Amino acid sequence: MTVMERIKTFWREKADLKTRMYYVIMVVGAGAILTSLIITIIQGYGAPAIITTAVCLVFALTLLVLSIWLHIEKIGRYIMAYFVNIVFMPLIFFACGGVESGMPVYYLLTLFIIGVLLEGKGRILAYIICLIVLDTTIALNYLRPDLVADMEFGKFVEDVFVTLIIASATIIVIISMIVYAYDKERRRSEELMERLRELSIKDELSGLYNRRELFRRLDAIYLSASGDSIPISKKNCYVAMLDIDDFKKLNDTYGHIFGDQVLAAVSAIMRGQTDEGKGELAARYGGEEFVCVLRASDQEDAYQRIDAIRKEIEAYAWKEVPGLTVTISGGITSCDGYEDANLVMHDADSLLYKAKKDGKNQIKGFTHI
Repeated sequence: MTVMERIKTFWREKADLKTRMYYVIMVVGAGAILTSLIITIIQGYGAPAIITTAVCLVFALTLLVLSIWLHIEKIGRYIMAYFVNIVFMPLIFFACGGVESGMPVYYLLTLFIIGVLLEGKGRILAYIICLIVLDTTIALNYLRPDLVADMEFGKFVEDVFVTLIIASATIIVIISMIVYAYDKERRRSEELMERLRELSIKDELSGLYNRRELFRRLDAIYLSASGDSIPISKKNCYVAMLDIDDFKKLNDTYGHIFGDQVLAAVSAIMRGQTDEGKGELAARYGGEEFVCVLRASDQEDAYQRIDAIRKEIEAYAWKEVPGLTVTISGGITSCDGYEDANLVMHDADSLLYKAKKDGKNQIKGFTHI
């Protein structure tokens, strides 16, 4: 496994956002301290500043390695926060020019990092300590200027410039991670909400709409509701109730697993013959019973479409049971002329019963076109 593959594997294992940000901040922080060390040496700040920065770099790298090796990220977050505030910041502050340097920017960056990494009482305590240390160091800078290393104006400008670059890069990386994580979580939440919505209105086995959603749609027709994207008028709307013939015998002969396969296949055919974009739908009414709500130009068109579903199911080749023929019976009626959904469903069911009684594998309706 290459180094990059190891890094990717390690990163995937750290799913928690705070843990990921901890490692990013540690790596960016170590890079920032190393950069500061190099600049400190180049600018000739003196031994105290160089030694202090070097010690801080060793500590940061040691903590990073221990966190990776021992998986102590949660403890590491607090160690880093308190070490930076109590030890690192004051030492660097006095060794590298105090308020007449880029240190105030680093203090603000520290406050930002505390807010990102810590939580609860630990965050509040870290904020209090950070503010106390900040106020104390600034007060000492004012009362005892001899404690602070002098910095020339040219070095001051360079230091502030480098500080702003490092702080900006750190903030950009952290904010980018937060925004990315937020967008990912938002998409996940939207997908979950959509999945929950699907589960609430669809039957899991067949993938068709459930009985509750069927009646909601039918009630919308009779109540003149406009909640759906394409409202359906009663005039060109037809309801067909369908039932798989001898389904109990299929279950008893070939088993319930095959019976479920029959339900799924029949459902797929019905779903393929209905156009949801036009406000049509196929629903599982219960057991082996189904309902199709269609829009058609006239009764003959509606009848032929339902009969086409019957013929397609009859012609379906079952790989599990070669030579088997599955048929359906049904009844179809128009929504026009009825006052509510229960009445139209009652008559469609009566026509289905007649189709069963008269020999099955047929559609009854409109004087049986």
